[in-house]
Amino acid sequence: MRPALLLLAVLAGCSDPPEDTGTPPDDTGTPPDDTAPDDTAPDDTAPDDTAPDDTAPEVSVSVSAAPAFDPILGGPLAIFLTSEGATSVEVQVLDAKGNVVATPTDAWDGRDAKGAWAPAGAYTVQVVGTRGKIRVEDAADVHMVRCGVARAWAEGDEGVSAESVALWWYGTRTLQDLAQPFVSLDALEDVREAATVFPEVTSELVEEPRHGNLPLAFTWDSRPILTLELGEDTVLGSPGLEGADVSLGIPGWTALAGAEGILPDVPVVLQADAPLAAGPSVVETTLEITFEVTGDDAVTHTIGVQNLPVRFYAVYDSPTFTRKQEDQTAWVAAVDPALRALAGVKPDPDAILDALVDWVYYDHDIAYDTYAGASAYTDYISGYDQAVFALSAYLERRFGRIVNCSDCASILVAWANMLGVPLDYTIILSNFYLNYIRAIGCDEYTHCPFGPYGCGFSYHAVTTDDEAATIWDATLALDGDEDPSNPPSSLLMVQHIEGDEYLERLVMSGTAYYEYSEQVVVQ
Repeated sequence: MRPALLLLAVLAGCSDPPEDTGTPPDDTGTPPDDTAPDDTAPDDTAPDDTAPDDTAPEVSVSVSAAPAFDPILGGPLAIFLTSEGATSVEVQVLDAKGNVVATPTDAWDGRDAKGAWAPAGAYTVQVVGTRGKIRVEDAADVHMVRCGVARAWAEGDEGVSAESVALWWYGTRTLQDLAQPFVSLDALEDVREAATVFPEVTSELVEEPRHGNLPLAFTWDSRPILTLELGEDTVLGSPGLEGADVSLGIPGWTALAGAEGILPDVPVVLQADAPLAAGPSVVETTLEITFEVTGDDAVTHTIGVQNLPVRFYAVYDSPTFTRKQEDQTAWVAAVDPALRALAGVKPDPDAILDALVDWVYYDHDIAYDTYAGASAYTDYISGYDQAVFALSAYLERRFGRIVNCSDCASILVAWANMLGVPLDYTIILSNFYLNYIRAIGCDEYTHCPFGPYGCGFSYHAVTTDDEAATIWDATLALDGDEDPSNPPSSLLMVQHIEGDEYLERLVMSGTAYYEYSEQVVVQ
């Protein structure tokens, strides 16, 4: 242990200054030999086992996490932890009073040490690193929240950018109340382990369901306004959104109000960025309601996505019936198949009416009454100017599939006006003989649809949007060649044909003229 003793000796020799004797030092003596090794000096290269290690070890820890998380809608909170020099590291989740709630490792599932859900609210994720007596720590503030929309409304703005249409269920004789949510949840969770999902849009077209997800009708070029109300009923006790600064968004929709710093008692209002469709159609999609929070590092975290299935009936315009009773509007069971048939048709009245003629003539599975030419679903109450169409019976084909011209005209008038395209029926009078026609549901052209002795009509019902200047007719196809009174015949569908040409091709002989221009009453 010589070096230590020598160190002590050196320290002792330096403890007092040399005595001043008044005699200058003798500098004539032999100088010390600097080259000679001094084996009394301490060897700095040798280890000093007796010296204390007073250098503090480099110990550091850090923890980071998203500022907020929803353990049910989005999953556990990911905890990002780093440490250096620590021999032990512990993560704790503390409540607002400083109590330890959980001791997770790399994620917190929102439960306490007993496995029960911790209440929603503010927490601190704390990490402690130790090495010997050295202790270092870091912390991150987080909010455990419960996001989720419980109710949704869709509305227009009186046609400025969106025009909504109330739908009618004929089975329950119910008009959709647009002041009520079209979808709602009783609670944000139907079980304690998972979020409640919104139901698919109801497949019921006849009766309005008491619960579920209802279809919505808007004009095709509308940008609907969507109002969302957040839920409060949660297994976490409360949503815990106060102070969490959670935002809400839907891709393709712009927030108008309430989307930043969402709270259960503040509705969120959004509007679609683009029109519903390129024309009349059925738009079925799923809106992804996304909840996000942005950290201090400007990183945005998605903490949950709630899917909302919707079905929009994109009609051409608001219903154009002249009568304003509730049942003279858009019937769900009628517009649904019609708009599916119109997919791809441009938003033009003539194009829509042309497509409706094709749809009725080819796809309704009905046939002309070649025995008597009698109507099955249309009655003229006190004359040709007062037609009543039993649409509810027709939708169910309650009176069979054999129809006449009045029925076909009623079908076109009812569907067109439901979709927002004005259309009337007009009556051709009276008692005239026919050129070659191909009646609906029939395979061949004939000029005697009722047999060899039934070659004429006592009257004929067609449709028009301009008092018979233009005609649409789904009852029959005309012979489109130069001689409609003789075979062979070429198919000519009655789609926006001039009224005069229609009579020339239809009538072989007799006096025929248009009378009346009215709408049917649908029942």
